[in-house]
Amino acid sequence: MSTISGPVPLAAFVAALDYARAGVDRGLHSYADAAQQVAGATARGEFPPVGAVVQAVEARVQVAASAKMIRAADRALGALLDVRA
Repeated sequence: MSTISGPVPLAAFVAALDYARAGVDRGLHSYADAAQQVAGATARGEFPPVGAVVQAVEARVQVAASAKMIRAADRALGALLDVRA
């Protein structure tokens, strides 16, 4: 049984999904930027900049966290629909 009490506005789920989607987009763009920096340095025969490597790891974590937020909102919405059905 769910512990959802009181009305939960659908707009809250839409906003959560929008924030999560934006987080995924930011993470993917950041990762692409970092990958381009690493590839450019490698093409020039240089070591990749440490900042770009760190940026790539941060971007991966951001995408993973945003994906978890999407899953959580999806489960919560599913539970809400089960309760109201």
